[in-house]
Amino acid sequence: MDQLKMETNGDADQQGQLIWKKSRRLMDYCNDPSLRDVVLINTLQKFIRHKINLLGTLSSYAIELDSSKWASILHKQLEDIKSLDNQFSELAEREINKKSHRNFTLTFFGGL
Repeated sequence: MDQLKMETNGDADQQGQLIWKKSRRLMDYCNDPSLRDVVLINTLQKFIRHKINLLGTLSSYAIELDSSKWASILHKQLEDIKSLDNQFSELAEREINKKSHRNFTLTFFGGL
């Protein structure tokens, strides 16, 4: 991996800004805090899953380059970020989704 010369051209940053801008716009339409929480968790998971993809690719590439040092470092980071993603999923399932579903139903279906 030390052999690689990587340059950033800002594309990832622009994509991240676009994701965040769309999410902020959607949060502005949410009158209920639990619905905003759903959008926020979803946005964070988009960023996390992008990083999971990146780390997985780099880890595989490090293995192909026979660089066990970098493969080990990247694999550890990959496992850490997957754990974070799982924690957000559990939080959403345990707390946020139930509240937001109830509030979505009350808001959009007139309390049915």
